[in-house]
Amino acid sequence: MVRPADSSRPACHLGDRNAFDQRFRGPERPFQGSRARTTCYKPLPTDSGVMAPSIVASPTTARERLVIQADANVWLNENRAPVGSCIVTSLPDVSELSQLGLDGWKEWFRATTAQVIGFAAVGGGVVFFQSDVRHQGVWIDKAQLVLEGAERAGARQLWHRIVCRRPAGSLSQGRASYSHLIGLQGPEGPVHVDRYPWEDVLPVGGEQPWSKAMGVIACRRVCLYLQREFDANLIIDPFCGHGTVLAAANELGMNALGVELSRKRCQKARQLNLQQFTSPDPSDTSE
Repeated sequence: MVRPADSSRPACHLGDRNAFDQRFRGPERPFQGSRARTTCYKPLPTDSGVMAPSIVASPTTARERLVIQADANVWLNENRAPVGSCIVTSLPDVSELSQLGLDGWKEWFRATTAQVIGFAAVGGGVVFFQSDVRHQGVWIDKAQLVLEGAERAGARQLWHRIVCRRPAGSLSQGRASYSHLIGLQGPEGPVHVDRYPWEDVLPVGGEQPWSKAMGVIACRRVCLYLQREFDANLIIDPFCGHGTVLAAANELGMNALGVELSRKRCQKARQLNLQQFTSPDPSDTSE
């Protein structure tokens, strides 16, 4: 969760900003000397059935996870992602920022999308996972808001995919039964061209570790995509919630960095282990 940017609120707490500087500034910086709490997990085996055969990676050793308790807008404004990093995130819903009102939240959403893209490393991939909602009878298309913010930042759109949150054909009321995956790249550097094909529609997003989480299958798929396509060694989620993205990155041998305002959610994000979520990916037909 996040609050609107407030210049009077410090960006980081308890030495976390120093931890970020010491451990994630530049691809060759050693991961040592931090007072921030981290958790490491061993990766799942490659035959666990969570990735499509065409893009299965070979996980390396488990890596580190840093979760910073901070206001994401302020923190993003005061930092820049290091070379070799990519971003996967979901921006908060209007229900989480109801004090802004609908129009105020829409503008915050666009501005924060642009801010996330501005924070990204040159040439790095940025992926937004968002689900449409109905607010007071009005349908809110979050993909449109992401793309409006991306245009404001001068970003290039690489692709737009759909994740089924429920089986195709399911009836829904309120929140959509699908989510958007939108792949972007900042205005600097050559446009990335994918080397490996993958689905335009993911038929199952997977289990959700908490109500607002990205499905585990979709989360693993996106992290693997960034590892394979962008050679990412660090995945950053500036609105990390309970840490699903961070845990998925760790499984694949990448370092993970999350920002979250809630102290309780920070604690959960530092401890989340996805090895209990073993839902098979129906697109994986490998033996």
